[in-house]
Amino acid sequence: MAAIVRYVNVNSAAGGDGTTDATAGANRAYSSQNEMEAAEQTNLVAAGDTFTGICAGGADTAIVAYSGWTTGVSNDILITATTDMHSGVFDNTKYYLAAGTGSAAYLTISEEFVSIIGLQFERDTPVSASLARPTISWSG
Repeated sequence: MAAIVRYVNVNSAAGGDGTTDATAGANRAYSSQNEMEAAEQTNLVAAGDTFTGICAGGADTAIVAYSGWTTGVSNDILITATTDMHSGVFDNTKYYLAAGTGSAAYLTISEEFVSIIGLQFERDTPVSASLARPTISWSG
């Protein structure tokens, strides 16, 4: 059983393999959760693995959907901020999922056994007050 750890840093250029938190080089962090999810999607149960995504760097504006994975009780996904997490109050110098004023969900989780710890979420105030709250879809 392997514990797969991948990194997201919004200050990284796209095209890294996510195996380090570096922002340059072939093994640099993914530039968004969306890039990480698309590249790492797998059957964790068959491989006997767990998956952890560690996020840093400020605003991540890419919409992300966790879908197409196979997870289990012992083969879960954990998405977390770095050890330099926010202090309980929104801090735009820490990692956060940001969405404009649209109504689309900017985080969709269609899998079971997914945990989100320490992430911040921001949505700009939209024209319609009914869209002012974060839009997160959880169907797993």
